[in-house]
Amino acid sequence: MLVLVLVLVLVLVLVLVLVLVLVLVLALAKAQLPERRWGQAPVPPGLVASASASASASAWAWA
Repeated sequence: MLVLVLVLVLVLVLVLVLVLVLVLVLALAKAQLPERRWGQAPVPPGLVASASASASASAWAWA
């Protein structure tokens, strides 16, 4: 039981770190490239989609 709780906490921390890194990358890209419009994503959409999909999948797997 204790191992399950530890693994759950570890997964949640990893998901939070992933989200924070993603937000920081997007903020830095927007700050460095202010001339880009909203339609032009500085990060490839596939990368964002796969990162968020894997994060949500791992979160749901342990929920």
